[in-house]
Amino acid sequence: DWVGSLDVRYHFFEDFVLDPFLEAGVGSAGRVDISAYEEYGLPTGDNPLQLSLFGQVGAGLAVRLPGFHFGGRLLWRAFNEVPPATQFQPYPLKGFRFDLFGGFSL
Repeated sequence: DWVGSLDVRYHFFEDFVLDPFLEAGVGSAGRVDISAYEEYGLPTGDNPLQLSLFGQVGAGLAVRLPGFHFGGRLLWRAFNEVPPATQFQPYPLKGFRFDLFGGFSL
Protein backbone atom coordinates (compact mmCIF):
# COMPACT_ATOMS: atom_id res chain seq x y z
CA ASP A 1 0.00 0.00 0.00
CA TRP A 2 1.08 3.58 -0.54
CA VAL A 3 -0.30 7.09 -0.07
CA GLY A 4 1.83 9.95 -1.36
CA SER A 5 1.15 13.58 -2.14
CA LEU A 6 2.81 16.72 -3.40
CA ASP A 7 1.76 19.64 -1.20
CA VAL A 8 2.16 23.41 -1.19
CA ARG A 9 2.03 25.20 2.18
CA TYR A 10 1.61 28.85 3.09
CA HIS A 11 2.97 29.88 6.50
CA PHE A 12 1.51 33.08 7.93
CA PHE A 13 4.41 34.00 10.26
CA GLU A 14 8.11 33.43 9.61
CA ASP A 15 9.65 34.19 12.99
CA PHE A 16 6.97 33.44 15.55
CA VAL A 17 6.66 30.53 17.99
CA LEU A 18 3.15 29.63 16.82
CA ASP A 19 3.09 28.93 13.10
CA PRO A 20 -0.38 28.50 11.53
CA PHE A 21 -0.41 27.32 7.92
CA LEU A 22 -2.67 26.34 5.03
CA GLU A 23 -1.89 23.68 2.45
CA ALA A 24 -3.19 22.13 -0.75
CA GLY A 25 -1.98 19.14 -2.70
CA VAL A 26 -2.57 16.30 -5.11
CA GLY A 27 -1.52 12.71 -4.75
CA SER A 28 -1.86 9.04 -5.47
CA ALA A 29 -2.83 6.08 -3.30
CA GLY A 30 -2.88 2.42 -4.18
CA ARG A 31 -2.41 -1.23 -3.42
CA VAL A 32 -0.79 -4.02 -5.39
CA ASP A 33 -1.29 -7.43 -3.79
CA ILE A 34 0.81 -10.03 -5.63
CA SER A 35 0.77 -12.68 -2.91
CA ALA A 36 0.51 -16.29 -4.06
CA TYR A 37 -2.65 -17.15 -2.12
CA GLU A 38 -3.55 -20.11 -4.32
CA GLU A 39 -0.22 -21.86 -3.65
CA TYR A 40 -1.05 -22.04 0.06
CA GLY A 41 -4.75 -22.79 -0.28
CA LEU A 42 -5.83 -19.35 0.94
CA PRO A 43 -8.68 -17.29 -0.49
CA THR A 44 -7.53 -14.49 -2.77
CA GLY A 45 -7.91 -10.87 -1.72
CA ASP A 46 -11.00 -8.95 -2.81
CA ASN A 47 -9.22 -6.13 -4.64
CA PRO A 48 -5.64 -7.01 -5.58
CA LEU A 49 -5.19 -3.81 -7.67
CA GLN A 50 -6.42 -0.45 -6.38
CA LEU A 51 -5.38 3.00 -7.52
CA SER A 52 -6.71 6.48 -6.76
CA LEU A 53 -5.79 10.05 -7.57
CA PHE A 54 -6.83 12.56 -4.92
CA GLY A 55 -6.81 16.25 -4.09
CA GLN A 56 -6.63 17.63 -0.57
CA VAL A 57 -6.70 20.91 1.34
CA GLY A 58 -5.93 21.48 4.97
CA ALA A 59 -4.80 23.66 7.81
CA GLY A 60 -2.43 23.17 10.68
CA LEU A 61 -0.53 24.70 13.54
CA ALA A 62 3.15 24.18 14.30
CA VAL A 63 5.12 25.23 17.36
CA ARG A 64 8.67 26.33 16.54
CA LEU A 65 11.24 26.10 19.30
CA PRO A 66 15.00 26.60 18.86
CA GLY A 67 16.15 23.53 16.92
CA PHE A 68 12.84 21.66 17.18
CA HIS A 69 9.28 21.95 15.88
CA PHE A 70 6.05 19.98 16.35
CA GLY A 71 2.39 20.35 15.51
CA GLY A 72 -0.67 18.94 13.83
CA ARG A 73 -2.71 19.33 10.69
CA LEU A 74 -6.20 18.44 9.50
CA LEU A 75 -6.68 17.47 5.83
CA TRP A 76 -9.86 17.15 3.80
CA ARG A 77 -9.65 15.04 0.66
CA ALA A 78 -11.86 16.87 -1.84
CA PHE A 79 -11.91 14.00 -4.33
CA ASN A 80 -10.69 10.40 -4.58
CA GLU A 81 -11.11 8.99 -8.08
CA VAL A 82 -9.58 6.23 -10.19
CA PRO A 83 -7.48 7.43 -13.14
CA PRO A 84 -9.58 7.96 -16.29
CA ALA A 85 -9.82 5.06 -18.77
CA THR A 86 -8.62 2.45 -16.26
CA GLN A 87 -10.32 -0.54 -14.63
CA PHE A 88 -8.77 -0.20 -11.16
CA GLN A 89 -10.86 -0.22 -8.03
CA PRO A 90 -10.58 3.02 -6.00
CA TYR A 91 -8.28 2.97 -2.97
CA PRO A 92 -10.44 3.39 0.18
CA LEU A 93 -9.19 6.72 1.54
CA LYS A 94 -11.03 8.46 4.36
CA GLY A 95 -12.45 11.94 3.68
CA PHE A 96 -10.59 13.53 6.60
CA ARG A 97 -7.17 12.91 8.08
CA PHE A 98 -5.40 14.32 11.16
CA ASP A 99 -1.60 14.12 11.44
CA LEU A 100 0.83 14.90 14.22
CA PHE A 101 4.40 15.75 13.29
CA GLY A 102 7.71 16.74 14.82
CA GLY A 103 11.22 17.33 13.67
CA PHE A 104 14.47 19.19 13.90
CA SER A 105 14.88 22.61 12.33
CA LEU A 106 17.75 24.95 11.58
